Amino acid sequence: MIAREDGTADFSAAAKTAEWHEARRGRIGGSDAGVIAGSPWKTTYQLWLEKTGMEDVDKAETEAMYWGSVLEDAVVRRYCDETGHKVRRQPLITSKAYPWMVANVDRQIVGEERGPGILEVKTTNAFARIDELNDIPDAYYAQLQHYLMVTGYSWGAFAVLIGGNTFRRFEVVADKDYQEILLAAEVAFWGLVESGIAPDVTGGDAAFLGRQFPTDSGATVTLEGDAADALRELPGARERAKEAEEWQKTLEARIKGAMGDASEAVVPGVGSVTWKAAKPTTKTRIDEERLKADGLYETYAVSTTTPGSRRFLVKVK
Repeated sequence: MIAREDGTADFSAAAKTAEWHEARRGRIGGSDAGVIAGSPWKTTYQLWLEKTGMEDVDKAETEAMYWGSVLEDAVVRRYCDETGHKVRRQPLITSKAYPWMVANVDRQIVGEERGPGILEVKTTNAFARIDELNDIPDAYYAQLQHYLMVTGYSWGAFAVLIGGNTFRRFEVVADKDYQEILLAAEVAFWGLVESGIAPDVTGGDAAFLGRQFPTDSGATVTLEGDAADALRELPGARERAKEAEEWQKTLEARIKGAMGDASEAVVPGVGSVTWKAAKPTTKTRIDEERLKADGLYETYAVSTTTPGSRRFLVKVK
């Protein structure tokens, strides 16, 4: 059963006003906690830019966001049908101990002897291997533990729609040891936000930095501190990476040589490897020479110019 105040759906993406985004920017919510704990989708540096107002958090709604909002009520209903639990919407909750910590939960689970719980709804491919691993992605686990910290609840659950046609649900209890570590990380991150000191960038920021600074000004800067140290270390790091890549190729070649035309090889107690032909592919291309010979190439050829991407070249003395 789903207990609603007005009996209608509230698609959260449509309700996210400018005021909502401004409030979110000045606080740490559950998805932010997932980034701080280590998310594959965003780094702490990118999150810091958002929280300090240097990067716009009011992103355009994606297709995934749209369907997540549209399907949320359906996933909640399936969870309630399977468990018999009752849920209701809950307004934004602010931590009493840390005013910058908030919980904007999908639903509150009510009517349970163990006390209220939190229901988080996911419509995603991130759980695609859940049947194999029976585990929850780290970023989502951090999100729910953050909510449990803010609310003081002892338990929560995930209702997950995988690939649009597979439903799974998982219960999570408050993990005090994990919450202590997560809280320390959040406090440290918020200290960087308040001080205006940016966290270190990581390899996960490479593509983002390319989008953040798509063109160069022609100026020359002198690197100091950590950036100067990075340039000193970079040639050695690249050489070690090259050596590691070559060693990996050597190991793979030894295995392939031993396999010959076999499709699979095993090492008892270690693992296995397969070496199989992929499905054949068919490509269609335009024969430019024939078009030119027929005098049609110039008629239909269209030229476009795109700005060149920035190339990162290292010169060391």
